Amino acid sequence: MAFIFFNDPMDSSERIAVSFDGNPAEAALLTIDFTPSNQTALLGDVNMDGAVNFLDISPFIALLSTGEFKTEADVNEDSFVNFLDISPFIAILSGA
Repeated sequence: MAFIFFNDPMDSSERIAVSFDGNPAEAALLTIDFTPSNQTALLGDVNMDGAVNFLDISPFIALLSTGEFKTEADVNEDSFVNFLDISPFIAILSGA
């Protein structure tokens, strides 16, 4: 995420950014709300059929071999789909 601030020469108003200089009550506050696009996805439901079962095994293995990222396959939630997801995937698949 990047923020770029610049002066618009066509705008006669001026806004000055100031640090809070030791007074936290005067500090600027940035709030970011994030909603994932696949909120209803189940971890391990790689084929997105609403259930985690044997039908997810082949797509899971395919993602491991390609290195493609898919949230449902990142069952250990480390932002990577790799061999570290295998044991948690098996645990989810077996209902543990």
